[in-house]
Amino acid sequence: MYMLSLIGYLPTTVVFLIGMMRLMGMRSWVRAPIIAVAVTAFLYLVFLYALQIPLPDGSLFETGEF
Repeated sequence: MYMLSLIGYLPTTVVFLIGMMRLMGMRSWVRAPIIAVAVTAFLYLVFLYALQIPLPDGSLFETGEF
């Protein structure tokens, strides 16, 4: 949960999905990232447009005014 609040939904989900696919036995280092990015993009679009729920951007990428 810490990584989600730090770097946001998109990078955290991609890394998580790649790791889970590798642990579950997917052998291809090429297909795993492609599938992870596709699934993450699909989920992001569903939450953003269909459900109208914003997903966390992460505090690392917030632009603060100084």
